[in-house]
Amino acid sequence: MDAKIRNALETDFKYVSSLANQIQSLHHGFRPYFYRQNDNVMSKEYYLSMLNDKEKHSIFVLVYNNEIIGYSICNKLVFEDNPIIADSKIYLIDTMCISEKFQGKGFGTIFINEIKKYAQKEMFDIIQLNVDCKNINAISFYKKNGFDEISKKMFIRLR
Repeated sequence: MDAKIRNALETDFKYVSSLANQIQSLHHGFRPYFYRQNDNVMSKEYYLSMLNDKEKHSIFVLVYNNEIIGYSICNKLVFEDNPIIADSKIYLIDTMCISEKFQGKGFGTIFINEIKKYAQKEMFDIIQLNVDCKNINAISFYKKNGFDEISKKMFIRLR
């Protein structure tokens, strides 16, 4: 597979936005009472603000045959002298998406391995992410790639 990972560019917005909409649709399917059906979940202003704040965020795209087939938004968190969390640098994968038509073909593993390499090079201690418990495919993928579960979010629907 000749997939390449690179830093996202301003001109990648329409592709990243389209993939963000895929994620939103998936989440809406899991929990329509919680997630809105929205075909415009990422504004260009929000995208550009993260793209331009390299101290706090990284945005990567996965390119295959000159097509953007995936993206990831990562947040850089540093904990020092925190009363609860040990001193650490955490690389939080806020979002990771592989286009539905390219899932199950090894692209996600290529992508996550490159994110791991980047985080190690930048001296992060931990990579962390959140995944919806109904997203069984994603949970299986992350476990296969070495991630362990550390907590569960819970809620009760009142109406």
